[in-house]
Amino acid sequence: MKPIITLALACTLAACAAEVPAYRWHRTGASESDVSRQINVCKSQAQHDAKHGRESKSLEQCMDEAGYYRYEHGNL
Repeated sequence: MKPIITLALACTLAACAAEVPAYRWHRTGASESDVSRQINVCKSQAQHDAKHGRESKSLEQCMDEAGYYRYEHGNL
């Protein structure tokens, strides 16, 4: 019984520590995996630009140029 309680406590603490953004990205017709893929593309481009000494775009600017927009949770 004790291992189950310990596991439950660990999961609860991990869930509380997880950072949850105040918004989500959206694009009409895009799946969650499409959104995730585009976020990774934007992050990769920013790292590549920084590595080569170029000014990188913000995540917001990159996602906007790709046709995604943000919305607050519960306001869709």
